[in-house]
Amino acid sequence: MKLATACSECRLTKRKCAQDPADPDAACFACQTRGIECSKPWANPKHLTRWQVPLLHIAPAAQNRGLIASSEAIKDFVRLYFLYIHDRPHSLFHEPTLWAALEDGTLPESLIAAICALGCRFSANIGQRELTNLFVSRSKSMLGQNLEDMSIVNIQTCILLANSYAAEQNNRLEALYFGIANRMAYVLRLHQTDHTDAPILREIKLRVWWSLFMADKWCPPGLGLPREILKSDPSLDLPMDEVDFQTLHITECSSLSERSSGIWAYKTTLADILASIQDVNLSLVHGHNDRQIVDLEVASIAARLTAWHETLPRHMVMNDENFEAHRAEGQGGTFVALHFGYHHYSTLLYFQYLEPDQEPDEKTSFRLLDRARRSGNCHVVYFTVAHMTIVSSSVLLHMLLFGGNAEVEVARLQLTRNFEALEALTRYWPGVEQLKERLFVFQDACLRSTAARAYAVDRWIVRFLLEYALPIAISQERRAFLGKALEDVRS
Repeated sequence: MKLATACSECRLTKRKCAQDPADPDAACFACQTRGIECSKPWANPKHLTRWQVPLLHIAPAAQNRGLIASSEAIKDFVRLYFLYIHDRPHSLFHEPTLWAALEDGTLPESLIAAICALGCRFSANIGQRELTNLFVSRSKSMLGQNLEDMSIVNIQTCILLANSYAAEQNNRLEALYFGIANRMAYVLRLHQTDHTDAPILREIKLRVWWSLFMADKWCPPGLGLPREILKSDPSLDLPMDEVDFQTLHITECSSLSERSSGIWAYKTTLADILASIQDVNLSLVHGHNDRQIVDLEVASIAARLTAWHETLPRHMVMNDENFEAHRAEGQGGTFVALHFGYHHYSTLLYFQYLEPDQEPDEKTSFRLLDRARRSGNCHVVYFTVAHMTIVSSSVLLHMLLFGGNAEVEVARLQLTRNFEALEALTRYWPGVEQLKERLFVFQDACLRSTAARAYAVDRWIVRFLLEYALPIAISQERRAFLGKALEDVRS
């Protein structure tokens, strides 16, 4: 369905509708001649997106036999999605616009089902949490019928489906749907700014693109695949302040004179550093660099991480005041996720130098996650958090096994808190159980190591750190400590 270019009066009378090039806000020539009011469709802001796929018709429960859930349940799943997921692993929607489309029945079924597949995981109702696979199947089916439609909504749907498949450890389909989304984004030229777009549409395009940029730094390495988005146009704006964006009015059509950078702007610049960290770890595996060169590269990346952290504006620095300010605006989880990512990247960079007498920075990650868990309206429970917690816990485990007496007590407390977080995540993401197995494997490797002072970065450890979606060899030996610790947390 194409956007209307002729006014309704000319379409009704089948006249040629010609605009006045000297005055875009004027009536068309035909309406001027006839002296009647013109609907002027060209003067309206661009539609947020082109809904060219079957729509989800929300019906009363009695008439709702063809739907997976009632209209009230669907609304609740959408609310839970925005509360727990949106703006953490991805940032795709202008929330008021999406709610308006949901209310008037114009939101595509493929998209709403993909949102519900993630949102229903957080329902207090166990039966509703089990609707995930039904929503994924419905979304995939409706998307498949309209896959040739190159639209923002289909890209958003693909990203959400990829996230659902990642949570189920179905990593081939995760990579497939991210790949489709990447290609559609390039075809629609989301990597370039269209200055004719209305502000909301322009920002949505930016956020969809940067969400793909971020995912490309995580998904392909996690599967041992090459990245697809190597770099982005330096002239492309970074995401604006999240609160400013969500308060933009749906009918806003004028250009924004000022843009303040949001949390996602700093997440995207940090993601560039992640790619360099992954590359230096992989270079050790393939033997492309000698130790001295690697140390220089690590020092260079460390300087970039430090510069990123030290140049954060005051309101983006992690402290009590900023934490409470972001939490009050409903952005506490996004703010914690930003800094949790920073400390995770530092862990990946320095993991190769792991020594028992080093005090790990991961206690900061532990504190961030623990604080988020114990604070209201500050949820950091998306699936990737589990992998980051596993890596952080591996450092604490190494410290527990080989550290001094004082370090052991600290590590034991922090490791217990991490296990509590993993248990909580398992409620929403069953795939976390598979990730927890990696800690047992790491424990085995530590106990077998004759050189506890340094853990060599080989193919195995790179898979542990980066290729988190791929299986690793699992031993049945020497699991007493972790097994007991997990049981203690569950009891």
